[in-house]
Amino acid sequence: MSLYDYIETFISYLKDQKGYSPHTIRSYHIDLKQFSEFLDSRNKSSRKGETGLEIEAIEATAIRAYLGSLYGRLTRTTIARKLSAVRSFLLFLERRGLIQSNPAADIATPKLEKYIPVYLPVDDVFRLLERPDREKPLGLRDLAILEVLYSCGIRVSELEALNISGIDFEERLVRVIGKGNKERIVPIGRIALKAVRNYLDAVQYLRKKVGDVSRDGPLFINSRGGRLSVRSIGEASAGSSNAMP
Repeated sequence: MSLYDYIETFISYLKDQKGYSPHTIRSYHIDLKQFSEFLDSRNKSSRKGETGLEIEAIEATAIRAYLGSLYGRLTRTTIARKLSAVRSFLLFLERRGLIQSNPAADIATPKLEKYIPVYLPVDDVFRLLERPDREKPLGLRDLAILEVLYSCGIRVSELEALNISGIDFEERLVRVIGKGNKERIVPIGRIALKAVRNYLDAVQYLRKKVGDVSRDGPLFINSRGGRLSVRSIGEASAGSSNAMP
């Protein structure tokens, strides 16, 4: 099979088994097609016009060269998304024994632009992140809210709609439902993921108590186990709440 064939197999996997939206699948398809075209061009140059590329020959150096070719033309957020697509594809191949290891696994995601309101200085953001009490489930939840907002740059309404299944811990991605019910995939940092893990562990008892331990359940919940409202998220992120709302 050619690299293009493996990409098509991966795209089918995203559609049939992962249940990604047509918009997300199209984005993955475009990103991986661009990556394969870059590799093919690079391969022809180094081999004097020979075509074809074995998937085992994909190395970290080639991936870094691909990312380097994108700088100056695309935003860091877009580059990070394209790296996530490549990383997910190669992880797919690795899990099926088609390659020995994922050469993109240790390539750092580009430092993303932080979508902080201009009226909120960075120092104030860090003070907010230090405020939640990490010894209590409430504090861990509020910290996770702040870290996800800070890392992903998503809207509060999008955060409210997140389900546990929307967080891909292995591939460090978040499936976000935005305006017009459009789905997009955004990268999430390790610190934010750690905060989410700690929060989920802390409220596992509550989810069991209300009988909702499904991964399709809401990510951020109130004291009754229901989805946290936009208003409550605003209070939590401001550090104004004293009890689990």
